[in-house]
Amino acid sequence: MGKTVIFMRHGKATYAEDVFNDFERPLVARGRQEAKQTAVLLKENNLIPEMILSSPATRTAGTAQIAAHIFDYLAEQIVYHAPLYMGRTHEYIDAINNLKANCILIVGHNPEMQALAFHFGKVGQAGFPTSSAVALQFEDGIISVQSKAVVLGEWLRE
Repeated sequence: MGKTVIFMRHGKATYAEDVFNDFERPLVARGRQEAKQTAVLLKENNLIPEMILSSPATRTAGTAQIAAHIFDYLAEQIVYHAPLYMGRTHEYIDAINNLKANCILIVGHNPEMQALAFHFGKVGQAGFPTSSAVALQFEDGIISVQSKAVVLGEWLRE
């Protein structure tokens, strides 16, 4: 059985020089609004995750919580996975493969969100702005870098 994975980049955050460290950068008002808009578009397209997996960084956690609210998903059930912060492709794929759900929302960071969207869906070559998302249907339940996917939808912000 296949698996649907929605890759979503976190919303627009403050600049690194505005806070003590990168990990703690919070969403700005625009980032909160765009994250909400993207989650609403996903829901309108019947792409409702059974599970939400997020980097624990402040901006990704905030984005995941906004999406959870739109999907009527309990924020306490969001899975925060430390390797997604500054993680590489294999860490995202490993995290997906360790989850037992048919539809998963992954809230993460660039450059990996863009790399994964382009690698599997040929989406986002020119960029993957904040609050962008791509939904992919994989043929298999276990994903590898060789896996084939069909693009169910793409929402690239400006």
